[in-house]
Amino acid sequence: MSEKRKILKKIKINPKVSEVKLAAETSQIIGRSVSAETVRNVIRQAGYKSRAARKKPFISLQNQKKHLEFAKTHQLKTNNFWNKVIFSDES
Repeated sequence: MSEKRKILKKIKINPKVSEVKLAAETSQIIGRSVSAETVRNVIRQAGYKSRAARKKPFISLQNQKKHLEFAKTHQLKTNNFWNKVIFSDES
């Protein structure tokens, strides 16, 4: 039971660690062999999903400045103005 808590604690600290690495670390800590499949089962039973977030590129310094400039110029616009704006997300 304490092995499960140790595995879940490690997942909370670093959710992107692989099951294989987590199994190896847990084996060293508790002194018994732990398989990656056991770690996967513990993670699933705790309600976690085995998906990692997609890596996204950082916003360049130039684009950061443009975003900030846009936000400052449009900060005091009224709701009436924003109701007339059409937003599209075509990614």
